[in-house]
Amino acid sequence: MLSYTLFVACEAQAVSRYGMEAVCSNSDRLARTATRRRVRIRFKPAIVIGNRMDIDFWHQKWEKNEIAFHESKPHPVLVTYFKELKLVEDSRVFLPLCGKTLDIAWLLSKGYSVAGAELSKLPIEHLFIGLGLEPKISKFGNVSRYSATNIDIFVGNIFDLSNEILGRVDAIYDRAALVALPKEMRNRYAKHLLEITDTAEQLMISLEYDQSLMEGPPFSVNSDEVNQHYK
Repeated sequence: MLSYTLFVACEAQAVSRYGMEAVCSNSDRLARTATRRRVRIRFKPAIVIGNRMDIDFWHQKWEKNEIAFHESKPHPVLVTYFKELKLVEDSRVFLPLCGKTLDIAWLLSKGYSVAGAELSKLPIEHLFIGLGLEPKISKFGNVSRYSATNIDIFVGNIFDLSNEILGRVDAIYDRAALVALPKEMRNRYAKHLLEITDTAEQLMISLEYDQSLMEGPPFSVNSDEVNQHYK
Protein backbone atom coordinates (compact mmCIF):
# COMPACT_ATOMS: atom_id res chain seq x y z
CA MET A 1 0.00 0.00 0.00
CA LEU A 2 1.36 3.41 -0.96
CA SER A 3 1.68 6.15 1.62
CA TYR A 4 0.43 9.46 0.21
CA THR A 5 3.14 11.98 1.06
CA LEU A 6 2.92 15.72 0.48
CA PHE A 7 6.65 16.44 0.60
CA VAL A 8 7.69 20.03 1.30
CA ALA A 9 11.37 20.44 0.47
CA CYS A 10 13.25 23.31 2.06
CA GLU A 11 16.34 24.21 0.06
CA ALA A 12 19.01 26.09 1.98
CA GLN A 13 20.01 29.47 0.54
CA ALA A 14 22.72 30.27 3.07
CA VAL A 15 24.35 27.90 5.56
CA SER A 16 26.59 28.59 8.56
CA ARG A 17 27.17 27.10 11.99
CA TYR A 18 24.54 29.53 13.29
CA GLY A 19 21.82 28.10 11.07
CA MET A 20 20.42 28.60 7.60
CA GLU A 21 17.82 30.39 5.55
CA ALA A 22 15.71 28.10 3.39
CA VAL A 23 13.01 28.46 0.77
CA CYS A 24 10.37 25.73 0.76
CA SER A 25 8.12 24.45 -2.01
CA ASN A 26 5.96 21.36 -2.20
CA SER A 27 6.45 18.22 -4.25
CA ASP A 28 3.31 16.09 -4.33
CA ARG A 29 4.69 12.61 -5.01
CA LEU A 30 1.36 11.25 -6.20
CA ALA A 31 0.47 14.35 -8.25
CA ARG A 32 -2.61 15.03 -6.14
CA THR A 33 -2.14 18.78 -6.55
CA ALA A 34 -0.18 21.07 -8.82
CA THR A 35 0.13 23.83 -6.23
CA ARG A 36 3.56 25.42 -5.95
CA ARG A 37 3.96 27.94 -3.13
CA ARG A 38 7.20 29.10 -1.61
CA VAL A 39 7.75 29.79 2.08
CA ARG A 40 10.94 31.24 3.55
CA ILE A 41 11.98 29.88 6.94
CA ARG A 42 15.03 29.75 9.22
CA PHE A 43 16.60 26.58 10.65
CA LYS A 44 18.91 26.51 13.66
CA PRO A 45 21.22 23.54 14.24
CA ALA A 46 21.44 21.43 17.34
CA ILE A 47 24.96 21.16 18.73
CA VAL A 48 26.45 17.68 18.39
CA ILE A 49 29.56 16.84 20.37
CA GLY A 50 31.77 14.26 18.70
CA ASN A 51 29.00 13.26 16.27
CA ARG A 52 27.26 11.37 19.10
CA MET A 53 23.50 11.02 18.80
CA ASP A 54 21.50 8.69 21.02
CA ILE A 55 18.71 8.79 23.60
CA ASP A 56 20.88 10.66 26.10
CA PHE A 57 21.67 13.30 23.45
CA TRP A 58 18.03 14.42 23.23
CA HIS A 59 17.37 14.14 26.97
CA GLN A 60 20.35 16.43 27.57
CA LYS A 61 19.09 18.94 25.00
CA TRP A 62 15.84 19.38 26.89
CA GLU A 63 17.43 19.31 30.34
CA LYS A 64 19.94 22.02 29.34
CA ASN A 65 17.28 23.96 27.41
CA GLU A 66 19.42 23.74 24.26
CA ILE A 67 16.36 23.87 22.02
CA ALA A 68 17.13 26.31 19.22
CA PHE A 69 15.05 23.96 17.05
CA HIS A 70 11.90 24.94 19.01
CA GLU A 71 9.90 27.58 17.13
CA SER A 72 8.06 30.42 18.88
CA LYS A 73 5.07 30.22 16.51
CA PRO A 74 3.31 27.64 14.34
CA HIS A 75 5.48 26.47 11.45
CA PRO A 76 4.73 28.48 8.28
CA VAL A 77 4.83 25.31 6.19
CA LEU A 78 2.08 23.79 8.35
CA VAL A 79 -0.06 26.91 8.03
CA THR A 80 0.50 27.10 4.26
CA TYR A 81 0.21 23.46 3.21
CA PHE A 82 -1.79 21.48 5.76
CA LYS A 83 -5.11 22.07 4.02
CA GLU A 84 -3.74 20.14 1.00
CA LEU A 85 -4.37 16.94 2.98
CA LYS A 86 -8.11 17.73 2.81
CA LEU A 87 -8.88 16.26 6.23
CA VAL A 88 -12.31 16.49 7.79
CA GLU A 89 -12.79 18.11 11.18
CA ASP A 90 -11.90 15.88 14.15
CA SER A 91 -9.37 13.90 12.08
CA ARG A 92 -6.56 12.59 14.29
CA VAL A 93 -3.12 13.90 13.34
CA PHE A 94 0.07 12.23 14.55
CA LEU A 95 3.24 14.28 15.18
CA PRO A 96 6.34 12.08 15.63
CA LEU A 97 9.15 13.53 17.78
CA CYS A 98 6.86 16.45 18.57
CA GLY A 99 8.59 18.22 21.45
CA LYS A 100 6.43 21.08 22.75
CA THR A 101 5.75 22.51 19.30
CA LEU A 102 3.14 25.24 19.01
CA ASP A 103 1.93 23.42 15.90
CA ILE A 104 -0.10 21.26 18.28
CA ALA A 105 -2.07 24.26 19.58
CA TRP A 106 -2.64 25.37 15.97
CA LEU A 107 -4.01 21.96 14.97
CA LEU A 108 -6.27 21.83 18.02
CA SER A 109 -7.58 25.31 17.22
CA LYS A 110 -8.57 24.08 13.74
CA GLY A 111 -10.72 21.30 15.18
CA TYR A 112 -8.33 18.36 14.78
CA SER A 113 -7.41 15.78 17.40
CA VAL A 114 -3.69 15.37 18.02
CA ALA A 115 -1.47 12.45 18.91
CA GLY A 116 2.26 12.89 19.39
CA ALA A 117 5.38 10.98 20.33
CA GLU A 118 8.29 12.47 22.27
CA LEU A 119 11.29 10.95 24.02
CA SER A 120 11.50 13.41 26.94
CA LYS A 121 8.73 14.19 29.40
CA LEU A 122 10.04 17.74 30.04
CA PRO A 123 8.71 19.36 26.85
CA ILE A 124 5.43 17.50 27.22
CA GLU A 125 4.94 18.86 30.73
CA HIS A 126 5.62 22.34 29.32
CA LEU A 127 3.28 21.65 26.39
CA PHE A 128 0.31 20.87 28.62
CA ILE A 129 1.03 23.87 30.85
CA GLY A 130 1.07 26.06 27.74
CA LEU A 131 -2.22 24.58 26.58
CA GLY A 132 -3.77 25.13 30.02
CA LEU A 133 -4.58 21.43 30.32
CA GLU A 134 -4.06 18.92 33.12
CA PRO A 135 -3.03 15.62 31.55
CA LYS A 136 -4.13 12.21 32.71
CA ILE A 137 -1.03 9.98 32.72
CA SER A 138 -1.21 6.27 32.05
CA LYS A 139 1.47 3.65 31.43
CA PHE A 140 1.77 1.23 28.50
CA GLY A 141 4.94 -0.79 28.96
CA ASN A 142 7.86 1.60 28.37
CA VAL A 143 5.58 4.35 27.08
CA SER A 144 3.58 6.87 29.11
CA ARG A 145 0.47 8.50 27.63
CA TYR A 146 -0.34 12.10 28.57
CA SER A 147 -4.00 12.69 27.68
CA ALA A 148 -6.59 15.44 27.76
CA THR A 149 -9.51 16.41 25.52
CA ASN A 150 -8.53 15.75 21.87
CA ILE A 151 -4.84 15.19 22.67
CA ASP A 152 -2.69 12.14 23.47
CA ILE A 153 1.09 12.45 23.71
CA PHE A 154 3.15 9.28 24.12
CA VAL A 155 6.38 9.79 26.05
CA GLY A 156 9.18 7.30 25.47
CA ASN A 157 11.18 5.81 22.64
CA ILE A 158 9.06 5.96 19.47
CA PHE A 159 10.23 2.43 18.61
CA ASP A 160 8.39 1.22 21.72
CA LEU A 161 5.14 2.72 20.39
CA SER A 162 2.86 0.23 18.63
CA ASN A 163 -0.19 0.61 16.44
CA GLU A 164 -2.34 -0.79 19.24
CA ILE A 165 -1.08 1.77 21.76
CA LEU A 166 -1.15 4.71 19.35
CA GLY A 167 -4.65 4.10 18.01
CA ARG A 168 -6.29 5.64 14.96
CA VAL A 169 -4.21 7.97 12.82
CA ASP A 170 -5.78 9.85 9.90
CA ALA A 171 -2.67 11.79 8.91
CA ILE A 172 0.96 12.30 9.89
CA TYR A 173 2.61 15.70 10.20
CA ASP A 174 6.41 15.33 10.22
CA ARG A 175 7.75 18.80 10.86
CA ALA A 176 11.31 17.80 11.75
CA ALA A 177 11.40 14.12 12.67
CA LEU A 178 13.09 12.46 9.69
CA VAL A 179 15.68 15.25 9.42
CA ALA A 180 16.45 14.92 13.15
CA LEU A 181 17.77 11.39 12.68
CA PRO A 182 21.16 10.30 11.28
CA LYS A 183 21.12 8.30 8.07
CA GLU A 184 21.64 4.93 9.78
CA MET A 185 18.38 5.42 11.75
CA ARG A 186 16.13 6.92 9.09
CA ASN A 187 15.19 3.73 7.25
CA ARG A 188 14.16 1.98 10.47
CA TYR A 189 12.20 5.04 11.57
CA ALA A 190 10.31 5.36 8.27
CA LYS A 191 9.32 1.68 8.26
CA HIS A 192 8.17 1.88 11.87
CA LEU A 193 6.18 5.06 11.19
CA LEU A 194 4.26 3.38 8.37
CA GLU A 195 3.59 0.31 10.52
CA ILE A 196 2.17 2.15 13.52
CA THR A 197 0.02 4.51 11.42
CA ASP A 198 -1.27 2.00 8.85
CA THR A 199 0.47 4.03 6.10
CA ALA A 200 -1.54 7.17 6.87
CA GLU A 201 -1.18 10.09 4.49
CA GLN A 202 1.51 12.53 5.47
CA LEU A 203 2.69 16.13 5.31
CA MET A 204 6.42 16.10 5.85
CA ILE A 205 9.00 18.87 5.84
CA SER A 206 12.50 18.01 4.72
CA LEU A 207 15.68 20.00 4.28
CA GLU A 208 18.30 19.87 1.55
CA TYR A 209 21.75 21.41 1.87
CA ASP A 210 25.42 20.53 1.49
CA GLN A 211 25.94 18.30 4.54
CA SER A 212 29.67 19.11 4.56
CA LEU A 213 28.85 22.73 5.49
CA MET A 214 27.12 21.90 8.78
CA GLU A 215 26.78 18.95 11.12
CA GLY A 216 23.21 17.94 11.76
CA PRO A 217 20.71 17.76 13.15
CA PRO A 218 18.84 18.86 11.19
CA PHE A 219 20.33 16.57 8.55
CA SER A 220 20.01 16.98 4.80
CA VAL A 221 17.42 14.57 3.35
CA ASN A 222 16.73 14.92 -0.37
CA SER A 223 13.63 13.99 -2.36
CA ASP A 224 15.16 10.75 -3.67
CA GLU A 225 15.62 9.47 -0.14
CA VAL A 226 12.10 10.52 0.85
CA ASN A 227 10.72 8.55 -2.09
CA GLN A 228 12.78 5.50 -1.10
CA HIS A 229 11.27 5.58 2.39
CA TYR A 230 7.66 6.23 1.42
CA LYS A 231 7.23 4.76 -2.08
